[in-house]
Amino acid sequence: MEVLATSPDTDPVLQEGEEEWEDEWNMAYARVELRGVELHAAEATARALVEALVAVNHADKNTWRLLNGSILFINGNRHSLFSWGPKEDMPEMFYADNDRMGRDIELMVLNNRLLNAESLHDIQGAIGMSTSLTLATAESPQATVMAAVRAIEHVNVWTTNGKKYWADFASHYFKKTKSRMRIIDLIDYYTVRAITHHVGDLHGDTAAQQQVNQIRSEIKKFVWPHEMHNRRLAADHVSVVHQVYFAHWLARGLGELDRILATPASMYKELEDQGRRFDRQLNRLKRLRNSAIHGGPLSEAGCQSVYAFASWLGHRCLNETIKAILTGRDIPSSMTDYRDDSLVRYERIRRTGDVDALFVDAVIEPSEESDETTE
Repeated sequence: MEVLATSPDTDPVLQEGEEEWEDEWNMAYARVELRGVELHAAEATARALVEALVAVNHADKNTWRLLNGSILFINGNRHSLFSWGPKEDMPEMFYADNDRMGRDIELMVLNNRLLNAESLHDIQGAIGMSTSLTLATAESPQATVMAAVRAIEHVNVWTTNGKKYWADFASHYFKKTKSRMRIIDLIDYYTVRAITHHVGDLHGDTAAQQQVNQIRSEIKKFVWPHEMHNRRLAADHVSVVHQVYFAHWLARGLGELDRILATPASMYKELEDQGRRFDRQLNRLKRLRNSAIHGGPLSEAGCQSVYAFASWLGHRCLNETIKAILTGRDIPSSMTDYRDDSLVRYERIRRTGDVDALFVDAVIEPSEESDETTE
């Protein structure tokens, strides 16, 4: 192993107890020379090369595992201020309050979704692809794109017998859902975020804090062991929250959201704008899929720009398939009803600006007093 020379001016900043070059017999350091690679892409490219080296030589399972950390040298001179850092990511903390499994199982019963031996046989293909897509999302944007397209193509066949092109199928059934959910995401990000996480930023303004706390008490609902927030009710308070946070960094987003929800025309225009955004992302996903199928280069930057959209679309297709099977319905009829519901909601928004049309009701608990609305 050759260690490139350093100078006192480039000595690394080491954490307490950290040793830069360990004398560890079961660990190796990989030196990767890169030419013509942008600085920001150096680490990712080097990692890809080392992973490929391991893959093409068929390392045994759980051996030759690539750890975290890198040190960058440019023209032989050290560029990295710090050393390797932690070898592995910190394990994710588990909070029992965030475990929604029990609640979701209750929702299956309340929404008449039954899992038995018959439905299990029909659902295994969709579950397998959902698992593969989840694993691909953790692996890389390229893997996500391919797994998502595979899922969409299968659901297309189950729904239309392959009569539609997979991208046309996705647009036909899910474009309006994505557009509608985007507005809900904005309400969640700006309004609910302001009400729940940024009250402390109003320090010194007691009246404003009391006003926000009053709104929070109206929109929150405790369903053990979770505190949930009714985003439909939060939408009614956008204008007030915008006024309260007029000098905060959230003000710009809240102002834009207030403008969107102001009139039927502005709401419908936003839906149409989001629909065009859906088209652009879907076209990009289609080009990437075609490039991969026909042996062309699969753009890393292109995959990174669309993988979140691809993951959402693939999971949405599979989730609607799973819902159809669990409710004992055939997939084509269920998908048709799903699309028809989106069309009806669009028309309600276009004609009356009905904010309720943005949200899909879901049973939260078996209580006559429950009126929680979620997406």
